[in-house]
Amino acid sequence: RRMRRLRETVAPIATRDSKRAVGATAASAAERVSTVTGESMQRVSGYTTEHLLKDQRFRVSEALHTAGLAGTSHVRHAMAAAAPFRAPRVDSMTTRERTGQGGAGFG
Repeated sequence: RRMRRLRETVAPIATRDSKRAVGATAASAAERVSTVTGESMQRVSGYTTEHLLKDQRFRVSEALHTAGLAGTSHVRHAMAAAAPFRAPRVDSMTTRERTGQGGAGFG
């Protein structure tokens, strides 16, 4: 009896609507609009291709990977020593890096 009362209190309140079930969602409607207008469907929270290609380290890394050299220790040392496109965020640095006592630890 308690279970029946609990089921009644948590039962979903929804009507059957076949049009809604097969209709467009917000994402699919936005996709249709974006193909017409040429705008992005959603806000980009990561990096765009344009932003990545501005970074010299990314371009060098991509070329080395394509050439099959990306896994070598020499390349790892060179990439660690290369200056980034933008200064790294303080919260992503180690204590040694923040205090200027060392780098990435390839040492």
